[in-house]
Amino acid sequence: MYGGDTVPKSVVLHLLHDTVELDLARICRDAGSIAEEILAHLTGLFGAKSKITLEIDVEVPRGIPEDTVRIVNKNCNTLKFKGHGLEDG
Repeated sequence: MYGGDTVPKSVVLHLLHDTVELDLARICRDAGSIAEEILAHLTGLFGAKSKITLEIDVEVPRGIPEDTVRIVNKNCNTLKFKGHGLEDG
């Protein structure tokens, strides 16, 4: 019960920030579903600003072969990755 003439106000949300782990075997399908089911609803709103990032972590216990390092570095540069780096872990 509300006293006097006070009317409850609805909360207005302004931001979505979340992470999700994608199944490597279904990455294209899952990313497409995220684009259709989440992003399309939000990015279509007037004045909406969005930034979508993809974070990748791959550990190779036996080490990454030199030719693969070269290929991955070249592709990361071509695809404009920021701050990529293969490292000794």
